[in-house]
Amino acid sequence: MRVLPSVPAGSVKTPMIITWHTDNGAAVNLTGASLSARIFSYATELSRDATGTFNVLIPTEGVFEWLFSADDVVAGEYRLQFIATYASGLTPLKSDQLEWKVTPSL
Repeated sequence: MRVLPSVPAGSVKTPMIITWHTDNGAAVNLTGASLSARIFSYATELSRDATGTFNVLIPTEGVFEWLFSADDVVAGEYRLQFIATYASGLTPLKSDQLEWKVTPSL
């Protein structure tokens, strides 16, 4: 399972820049897509929606940013899945599940 970079708990100022690739390494075209994510907590065994903001930066190269909300960056270990919803065609598109750790802050 692929892993996202860890972030400190409560870290809402700096967005995470992500490039979405298919299994064969090709960039996912995000032109016209609305993005969201689901977060599964290993501690609670519950899934929830990410409540931060997603902005597509370079659509044809699959590059987007995730501006975290405070609820997104609570210390813990998670499994995460991004979702791209398009106006037409095969929609929604879901990423592979990714491991993610939010580390405790000092």
